[in-house]
Amino acid sequence: MTRGKIIFIDETGRHYQTPEFNGDMYQEGHGGTIIDKYEDGGIQSYGDYERFSIGFDRRYFGYADSVDEFISSFMPENDCVDYRNNWTDYLYVINGSGRMIRALTEDGTVEIPADHMGVFRFQNFKQLVRMKKKTKTVFPKKKFVEIIDRLREIHDLKDNIDKLIHGKGGVIDTDSLNGSGMLICHERSVIELLEFIMNDQAGSIEYFIYRLDYGRAYTAGRVMDICGNNIDYSSAETVYDFLMKEAANKN
Repeated sequence: MTRGKIIFIDETGRHYQTPEFNGDMYQEGHGGTIIDKYEDGGIQSYGDYERFSIGFDRRYFGYADSVDEFISSFMPENDCVDYRNNWTDYLYVINGSGRMIRALTEDGTVEIPADHMGVFRFQNFKQLVRMKKKTKTVFPKKKFVEIIDRLREIHDLKDNIDKLIHGKGGVIDTDSLNGSGMLICHERSVIELLEFIMNDQAGSIEYFIYRLDYGRAYTAGRVMDICGNNIDYSSAETVYDFLMKEAANKN
């Protein structure tokens, strides 16, 4: 049975450790769950560590009766821990101290940088794991275009209903009827939400919809940048591309 522990080092240098889990704690087994969670940024504080460790135990082992009895701690000297007498198959050591931690192994001294995890097998270092860089979430172009197209369809339907109603003046009482009132449409709210998601501080989406009638009133040269270059507002696709370019330039 492959055994293992999960260890967390806090900002004071204190080491917290779980009891020894007995079974499949190698990297391709339950250890992989620990590595994946850390890489995804799920264990960055002691609170994260405690919650994960308890959940991990409940999922695979069922050892814990209480948190106080489950997690123990110790304080090494000079930010250095000695693993030369470690007889646990795997140690998953998370450095949340904010500084370099040194580990003594049979192969020599190993440094675990801040915000990294060191994986040890018995008395030797095996792997260094770091959190994956978070990439900024980008609102999909396809979804942006679908929403704009849907707004245009609703807008056109409203206009057609208005024309139909007001064209039947002798048949229908038009004083209190209009297309907007007959359709449940939160067009303004949807536009504001799109402006927020796309960081459209200049109001390009609103201009495209209301002034250019969803691009149908656009002509080349109508919209220019400060250098006199043409900005293509002929479609939802080109507006999206412009907004993404603006966002990239700001970064």
